[in-house]
Amino acid sequence: MPQDKRNDVLHLKILVPCVRAFLEQVLQQLERQEIPARNWLGLANQALKLTADHRAVRIGEKCQINWREILPLTAIAQSQQEKIQRFREQQLQQGYKKSKGHLHLKRPGVLTVRLSAGTRNRTD
Repeated sequence: MPQDKRNDVLHLKILVPCVRAFLEQVLQQLERQEIPARNWLGLANQALKLTADHRAVRIGEKCQINWREILPLTAIAQSQQEKIQRFREQQLQQGYKKSKGHLHLKRPGVLTVRLSAGTRNRTD
């Protein structure tokens, strides 16, 4: 099958809001206590792991894909679930590293983000 007319970048750009919507729907199920928190946390952590991979970071930079948008940050911020609040505090606030707006795992379990201003840990 010929591969010359592939739309991989377009598909990746479409995937980001689709995954975000999916994670938001699953988070709503958690808020309604239809599923345990570990189900959503497993999905969110897997999405972070995949988008923090060195190859994904290079693709994001080259193709202007902001992997940070893959998480439903507003819904996470509004969650009343204790484990989601802890995820927000530990993964999304304490672990950020700034430089170019891309997600990176500095070490296993610690989420970091790169912004153009350089690299430093986020403590707010």
